[in-house]
Amino acid sequence: VIILVFFVIYFVKLRSQTDLNHAFKNNLKAFSKAVNSSKFDSARYYLSINQKLAKNSADPNFENLYYLQAAELYISIDSLEDALKYAKKSILFFKQKGDLKNYIDCGFVISKYYYDRSVFDSVIKFCDLYIPIALKNNYTKNYSYFLFIKGRSLVNKGNNAKATVIYEELLKFAESNKDSLFIY
Repeated sequence: VIILVFFVIYFVKLRSQTDLNHAFKNNLKAFSKAVNSSKFDSARYYLSINQKLAKNSADPNFENLYYLQAAELYISIDSLEDALKYAKKSILFFKQKGDLKNYIDCGFVISKYYYDRSVFDSVIKFCDLYIPIALKNNYTKNYSYFLFIKGRSLVNKGNNAKATVIYEELLKFAESNKDSLFIY
């Protein structure tokens, strides 16, 4: 009887965690679609749902995905301080977990923050860190973004020769990777 009760409790918890995973992933997709189409009220709605789901989960992945999601929303609406705050909350978690895609997405938010604040040395540092990761893992849009923002930072620092080399690399990459193009 005790074993039966244990299995019932175990499967109920497993089922509720599976439902939570499913709801969170669906909201992440809807959130991304809303942000990409500049429907920020809808994005805030999905963000608030995932905040509640993250609070109801014992899985730290949910909490950190929520932080990254918040950072992405705030960077999209130019609330840079909030974006940086949330990206910094989750970047170490994703790095330690080995979740390179989300780690690099945190790097995107942080590098954009520094670029918009004209802290070009920090932008270049982040780009130098993330460019090899993006290339190795075939994150083509991230790779293109980091090359582009590094080139812009070099131009802003007056280093046009290095920027030209970076832009040539970006152009060559974009010609052979059409899906790497992005709008900035």
